[in-house]
Amino acid sequence: MAIVVQLLSRNNKIIHQQRFAHDEITVGRGYQNDLRLDDPYICAHHMQINRDPLSGALLCQDLESINGTKINHDICTMSNLHDQDIITIGRTHLRIFDADAEVAPTLRLSDFEENISWLNKKRIALGLTFIVFLFAAYSNFIASFDEIKSSRLVLTTLGQLLLFSIWPLLVAGLSRLNKKESRLASQFSLLWLFLLLMEIFTFLRGVIDFNFPQLPLVAGLDALFYAVSAFAFIWMTLFVAFHQTSKRRNIISGLMSFLLIFGLYFEDVVEEESFNSRPSYNLPLLPSTYHFHEPMGTEEWINETESLFEKLEQKRLAEESN
Repeated sequence: MAIVVQLLSRNNKIIHQQRFAHDEITVGRGYQNDLRLDDPYICAHHMQINRDPLSGALLCQDLESINGTKINHDICTMSNLHDQDIITIGRTHLRIFDADAEVAPTLRLSDFEENISWLNKKRIALGLTFIVFLFAAYSNFIASFDEIKSSRLVLTTLGQLLLFSIWPLLVAGLSRLNKKESRLASQFSLLWLFLLLMEIFTFLRGVIDFNFPQLPLVAGLDALFYAVSAFAFIWMTLFVAFHQTSKRRNIISGLMSFLLIFGLYFEDVVEEESFNSRPSYNLPLLPSTYHFHEPMGTEEWINETESLFEKLEQKRLAEESN
């Protein structure tokens, strides 16, 4: 039976792995050790790993080192080792276990991963970047009530896209730290598709508000759409960046989506309604071409207003007579 020694990073990710065929290995900074570690806080003869001839269990023994040996952050001089134990000597992290130890169950490879491989093409990511830039610039233009210059519009939109770019860079970096392929192009493609979907939805919502400002249940549908879209985006991001079980991916995506939606609607939930002499309106400012009906002329509006007052007067008289 063989012994496997894994050299780990600070966050316990595998840096190097070595397999020893014999049942006794020594670890230290000296060149005569089976495993030599170049760490100034490790003694020349720091610790020894033996296999119990009766039970077959691995035994870790500290060789009276200056800084000691820790197993799962606890100082020990002699202790049995288990598969997931983390050994710390000096500033070095190790995992030592039997080569016959069972590995985690194999994850089933999904065909879905092959179907979205086109997202990792740079030309797709660049094309989506340009499309999102155009949509975002137009949205900024129609949302502005002041005169806006083209140079300012371009800089504002670029600043927004750069701010959003933090997310794929962060996810790709975390994936790289976990020894996985970063797939940066896929992360950007997913981000731009999500933002493009948000821009289209926001524009359509603006057109609906522009024509039917009193339409009920719109706010609830908004929250549902944002929640489903956020869950799908985070789920896809995790699917591309990390190798996780579906259960873990669903839990993380659900929690992050909940926190995101709760943050968006937190003020509306906790703020008590009160009278405001100067209410603020958030109706979209769109050209008349987006109106579903012909605009009403001034004379027609005055006539309808007069007829409305007449109906109110008739209703008042009828109530008084009753």
